[in-house]
Amino acid sequence: MTEKAKPIEVIRQQLASDNMVTQLQAALPTTLPVEKFNRVAISVIQNAPDLLEADRKTLFSAIMSAAQLGLLPDPQLGEAYFTAFKKKVALIIGYRGLLKLARQSGELSTIYAELVHANDQFSPERGTDPKISHVPVWDGDPGEITGAYAVAIFKDQSYQFEIMSISQIEAIRQNSFSKNSPAWNGIGYGEMCKKTVLRRLLKYLPLSTDPIGALASEDRMEATAQPALALAEAPARTSRLEQLKNDHAEPAAEVEVVAEDTGEVLTVDAESGEVL
Repeated sequence: MTEKAKPIEVIRQQLASDNMVTQLQAALPTTLPVEKFNRVAISVIQNAPDLLEADRKTLFSAIMSAAQLGLLPDPQLGEAYFTAFKKKVALIIGYRGLLKLARQSGELSTIYAELVHANDQFSPERGTDPKISHVPVWDGDPGEITGAYAVAIFKDQSYQFEIMSISQIEAIRQNSFSKNSPAWNGIGYGEMCKKTVLRRLLKYLPLSTDPIGALASEDRMEATAQPALALAEAPARTSRLEQLKNDHAEPAAEVEVVAEDTGEVLTVDAESGEVL
């Protein structure tokens, strides 16, 4: 009897097949060898049971998307992440990956995002002369993260920026199917805060197709996931008949008695005799 191959071995063989290697070579930038890309992908998948159990077609689609964008799905690098939701895999672009794509567009002089902490001196201005003044705490406790902002400077030195409070960032996170993904855990939290505000800024910038296409791909996955998220997180509904029964249910009768040994007045359930 032939022993069935483990899922990770099947995936490893599929990635190493001549057809897949040819496709990856055509998609990846020349600076990123197929062997290195596959090694990173296999390592990530091997350590994530939800990816091993997910739909294989969506897994390979996410792998190919990462290759086409030239991003390594290594959580330590923060460029991109594989996230499974409802047995389907999506590629989530990290903060550093989004920066990389924006810089590669060739249309910007500088682009970056920064975290704002409670003890920083932070003063944004809007109106006809919008600007940001930010003096971080370099020596001492900066305090909790209170927000983030992103700045894009064009080659003609004109600029555009976006600011978000931590509550705005968290609201977006909580409505996302990837809210519990590795991207938001540990030291990656600050990076994802910066990615969230950078993502909003990029939607308003005239950039090439790579960063905009990556954002559109995430938006499609979010749109698909939202109905399932709403259903999973919705509280159990009570029928109108049950509501009427609950509204008109009589409360349990209570009586007060005096304890013989202490003289203390006790409230007792008349039906069960239990001291309340």
